[in-house]
Amino acid sequence: MRGHATAIHRISVHSSRYYAVTTSCDTAFIWDMVTFTKLRKLSIKQQLDIVQVFFLPRKDVLVTCFADGSIFGWDFSRTDMDCLFQLPKFSCLVDGYRCLHVSENAQYLAAGGKQNCLHIWDLDSQQLASHLELPIIISFVKQLAFVTNPAATNHDKMQLLAVLSQDGKVYFFEISNSNALLTISCDGNSVLEFASAYSGLYIAVLTSAGGSVQIFDLAALVFKRSMKVT
Repeated sequence: MRGHATAIHRISVHSSRYYAVTTSCDTAFIWDMVTFTKLRKLSIKQQLDIVQVFFLPRKDVLVTCFADGSIFGWDFSRTDMDCLFQLPKFSCLVDGYRCLHVSENAQYLAAGGKQNCLHIWDLDSQQLASHLELPIIISFVKQLAFVTNPAATNHDKMQLLAVLSQDGKVYFFEISNSNALLTISCDGNSVLEFASAYSGLYIAVLTSAGGSVQIFDLAALVFKRSMKVT
């Protein structure tokens, strides 16, 4: 997949598996995954770095986020890719967003960056659904993801938000009340990146210890903490 002048930092695949979008800081290309040919380059009128470009799960919608905090949704089913929505911008968002993640049902989008708060958007209404205040020790969100809470019995608490902070730890927050449920750290080594299983039961983390990977049983950690609380 050639054509990028700078390093590719994200690849997103359409739910049909026929298309993919590759993103670098200044360019995004859409590819045909059957022929591995380049279909189009996403044009950017303003000189803004691209934060992320990705497909929504099971929808013909392409989401773009730029360094100024602007987030757009585009109709991928149409050749001209009409704009479906633009999420409102916050004047207090000086440094924009640095990472985004969408829920599996494509209803909610979480966004964070160089501030100790997270915004969760309802993509159906294009309105802010929640504003999560993070602990003061978190000043920079490097990665985030929606994760199923294996201990939840209340539907409102089914989703956790996993947050990789600048301190190299992964924090898990209850979206309903911003409570920190648990923290994953790796014996003095920083977590560089994490990934969760589709079931939400396991978390794999890439650490700074020679690129080693550790796998955590999230269900066991959550239940262990619950037992301590009670």
